[in-house]
Amino acid sequence: MYSNRILELFKNPTNAGGLQGANGTGKYIDEACGDYVKIYLKIDENEVISEARFKAMGNVATIVASSAICSCLLDCKIDEALKVDADRICEVTGEFPADKVESINFAIQAVKLAIDNYYEKLEKEQKKLGKTVEKTVDKKQTIKNAEKTEDIVAVANERKAVSAAKAAFDALFEE
Repeated sequence: MYSNRILELFKNPTNAGGLQGANGTGKYIDEACGDYVKIYLKIDENEVISEARFKAMGNVATIVASSAICSCLLDCKIDEALKVDADRICEVTGEFPADKVESINFAIQAVKLAIDNYYEKLEKEQKKLGKTVEKTVDKKQTIKNAEKTEDIVAVANERKAVSAAKAAFDALFEE
């Protein structure tokens, strides 16, 4: 059923396990057969995938496809990663039995979900930074308003002092 190459990749999968510091994760579960694939990506600021790992539970094809897709993703930009397809995975693994080709799609779907997750996290960070900027602007405005208040108080105190001095001067010459 499976080629010797696929069986060897199953016995010694690469990129297996979680990935601490992953900034994109995607989990795909096939409801029909129960196979499960979780892909972990570490994507740098240039949108290049520097690390890709997986956890999978399912048949031989699911595990081999998950391992192979992680190998295909290394050093890819996100747009290239989204183009990885069954043909590319089969270049790494050899041909899958016809009834197991859907397992490749489980891994592909998990990668797409991991990239979506990366963009969601990026968007949240940007919004958070935007709020930080807004808070900083608000604090600066508060400081400016406080300075204006201090200036008004200083002018009022000067006026009071002038008024008091004038009243004292006028008092000297009353009589």
